[in-house]
Amino acid sequence: MSERQYSTRFCPYCCTEISAPTRYCETCGAEINWSISDFQTPPYPWSPKSTYIVTVLTYSIFVLILIPIMVYYLVFFGIPILFLGNILLTDPLFFTLLLLSELIFILIPLAYVTRLKVGQDKVGVKTGGPVTLTKDILLGLAVGMAMVPFVFLLALYEFLGSGGGIPSPLPGPDEIFWLVITFIGIILIVAPAEEYFFRGFIQNSLDAHYGNIGGLLVTSIIFGIIHANPFIGIIQTMLGLILGLLFQRRGRRLAGPIAAHAIYNVLVIFVQTFFF
Repeated sequence: MSERQYSTRFCPYCCTEISAPTRYCETCGAEINWSISDFQTPPYPWSPKSTYIVTVLTYSIFVLILIPIMVYYLVFFGIPILFLGNILLTDPLFFTLLLLSELIFILIPLAYVTRLKVGQDKVGVKTGGPVTLTKDILLGLAVGMAMVPFVFLLALYEFLGSGGGIPSPLPGPDEIFWLVITFIGIILIVAPAEEYFFRGFIQNSLDAHYGNIGGLLVTSIIFGIIHANPFIGIIQTMLGLILGLLFQRRGRRLAGPIAAHAIYNVLVIFVQTFFF
């Protein structure tokens, strides 16, 4: 395949357009072996390799932020790291730190996309107009409500893992207040941040390189793996498949998956609080 057949070339690592053959990419600094890159037009502004690197970096920072407080609960209260869900309503410090750490899932990929001078529509930030946006949100809420069986499985697992036995008493006024704050945090921060990262940043790129099925599967598996616990990971992988399909079917807009993710998380906390 001759180099002269192509007037436009792209870095095989960061997919930045290069106007003329050069040994090093001006954007990412990678050394380019033009004999193997074949100058193919990239299906997406960044490569799978870049996607994986940003994913590992983002999750590593997320974990580093949470490790101190996880160790604190494990050492002083004997609460296993894998069963932290039930303390969200009783400890404002933990929940505040969790919300702040969730912002990492927006900040890191946003910085990377901005550095490449790529529009936010490439990560699903688009509405399609008021009518389309409304349809996306309503469909997302319906999909989230339909995942009630997963909600009860996850809530039951958390309950049994924390000791089981007699369910906790119904929450008092203070706990109701934090329940509302939790719901607001999930809707405004947790769901948008995670969907921006997993569906907008990761799946958009991997779908373009691996095809819709391949990208959906890999993204969903990553979504499950980051939850560490095997049982929870399986449930979250299934959730990722559902959210990913919704993302693909609704024109790669994030509104639907965000709504589905938000109502799912709200239902999990609600069921844990009032039924277990």
